[in-house]
Amino acid sequence: MADLSGNIIYAFWMAFGNILGYSSGASGSWQKWFPFLLTNSCCESCANLKGAFLIAVVFLAICMTVTLIVAKEVPLSDLDEEISNQGTGLLAIFKAVKTLPKGMPSLLLVTSLTWLAWFPFILYDTDWMGREIYHGEPSGTKEEIDAFNKGVQQGAFGLLLNSPLDFLWLLVSFSESTCSFETAGLCTGVLNISIVVPQVIISLGAGPWDALFGKGNIPAFTLAGVLALIGGFVGLAILPKMSGKTFRRGSFGSMH
Repeated sequence: MADLSGNIIYAFWMAFGNILGYSSGASGSWQKWFPFLLTNSCCESCANLKGAFLIAVVFLAICMTVTLIVAKEVPLSDLDEEISNQGTGLLAIFKAVKTLPKGMPSLLLVTSLTWLAWFPFILYDTDWMGREIYHGEPSGTKEEIDAFNKGVQQGAFGLLLNSPLDFLWLLVSFSESTCSFETAGLCTGVLNISIVVPQVIISLGAGPWDALFGKGNIPAFTLAGVLALIGGFVGLAILPKMSGKTFRRGSFGSMH
């Protein structure tokens, strides 16, 4: 149950970190805390963005330092021979697809569909709020710039409110717990691929897709909505059903 407990702790802190990160973007006042960021070539909105990134860099450096000092890696020579002799790298991950436990392929498919649907909102939510809802323009008049900045702040606040939904990652942890101890890491690696690949597709394709329909973010959001609907139906149709007894057993086990 160590892997399961670790995933639950990871999901909690991931959601907590998202809340703090999006709240930093929703404040809109970092230029007041760091006035040195204001220059002739960097307005208030530019300085505010720089301030948010500066805070992110500081926290990233702190987290990395704490990890390097506190986390102790187990030398491979100290692991069981069976585990240490397992294959690693991309080839091992692709081989793991053939030996995934029952239910995992369905989970990977639904995960990919839902991330194809969700990632456009993460990328373009703030810009869409500034342009389409608040009718602002980052390169327009002062009133348009102020309206755009207000929309961006409200978009970041919306993402902040959505961050607690990352706790749903806990449900994925129950599916991963069906993997054996030896293959749990590979299952997690394959699952991460099903998340990252859709992100790359959206990052490269959403812009050209919007351009086909005259720019704006509505085309990407419309496609995302369709994919979310498809992902919902596919999930209801193919995801394995978990009994209440199984769910309770997984829940109690995760507490140890």
